[in-house]
Amino acid sequence: MLKKNYPWLMVVLALLTITINSGMSASITSIFDTFLKETFQIDSKHLHLLKWRDAISDLSAAIFVFLAGVMIDRLGPKKVILFGTVVLCLAYFLYSQTQNIYQVYGVHILLAIALVTSGSIPNMILISSWFQKHRGLALGIILTGTSMGGLIATRSPLLSYIESNGWRPAMQLLALFPLVLSGVILLLMRNRPPQQTSDTANPESLATEVPLAEGMEFSSAIRTPLFLLLCLCSFCVFYSIVAMIKNTILYVTEAGYPLSMAVNWLGTYFLFSIIGKFVFSFIADYISAFYMYAICCLLMFIGSLGFSFTSVQQLDYLMPVMAMGWGGIYSIGNLLIMRNFGTKAAGKINGTISIVQSAGLALGPIMTAYLHDAFSYATGFKVVSLLLLMAVLLAIRLPRCALPPPEKQS
Repeated sequence: MLKKNYPWLMVVLALLTITINSGMSASITSIFDTFLKETFQIDSKHLHLLKWRDAISDLSAAIFVFLAGVMIDRLGPKKVILFGTVVLCLAYFLYSQTQNIYQVYGVHILLAIALVTSGSIPNMILISSWFQKHRGLALGIILTGTSMGGLIATRSPLLSYIESNGWRPAMQLLALFPLVLSGVILLLMRNRPPQQTSDTANPESLATEVPLAEGMEFSSAIRTPLFLLLCLCSFCVFYSIVAMIKNTILYVTEAGYPLSMAVNWLGTYFLFSIIGKFVFSFIADYISAFYMYAICCLLMFIGSLGFSFTSVQQLDYLMPVMAMGWGGIYSIGNLLIMRNFGTKAAGKINGTISIVQSAGLALGPIMTAYLHDAFSYATGFKVVSLLLLMAVLLAIRLPRCALPPPEKQS
């Protein structure tokens, strides 16, 4: 029975790993913003000093992601995931010992290393090795972990614990989660199955079910209008989502609302982004993914108005709209790439688009913080709304740039 269900045990392990890794490396660090601001005496005119932390994380992730891919190819995903989990544990312990904001920057470089070595990419490769027949379902399950970590953190007693015991002991407590997880990975995770434990029916079927690489060469793909539009859309939406989410805590508390309310809104974002990933991925099987992508951009634009043009209370209604749109874009974006460009150069194509996304991820929080320091958060969020409006207009043009199915490309 255990051998038969071992592929699904790998799914559970990958989901748990992504949940802990994404939650601790990216999603929940903003919960500590107000406490770090007070500890390191950062006033409201110098919030960019705090938000450089997020920019450094995203830039470091973009730098280390290629090296992580080389490590996965040479060592297999298990060793790389184990390495990243240990780094995450070390990073949180060191975070609790920081004495100035520059040491925080150094810790966030470690968090970036943990993110690329034990986040979604190595776990997707792991699960792809275990599944053929149910690969799509398995990957869909584990990718919910990218939002699940933040949802659990914002719905847990974490904030109460920080307020009662301080942020340093909270960091040390959180470090125990990847420490325990590393032991579980060491004992149970396997890079690939023996043939009889795979969900593939028999050894011969494996050879026939894996398709030959099809699609466009990298040099041809990057010259298509579709590639350019996807890059531009990606920059706009990735800049926008992190600009809003990474500044939500400070935006809400600066407006005079309690920290608990800010954390609750952040939890609403994580919950509805999970729902968006499921709902729009399902609908994209029946309705053109191009149209769904444009609709999701429109939802993000509407949701952004809750930050830039309305009162804070409107986040109750507009935060779920924005999160649903983001969840859909996160899922459908990769689907569009695979359906139009194929698998022949998927790594290079995704990697190039990821560089553009990383530029947006790095610039979003820090530029919004600079605009806050010079003017106000409303100014920074209006820039976000403008970028999302551009994303909508660009996305409307995507169907005109659709490519023939990969198997028909020469």
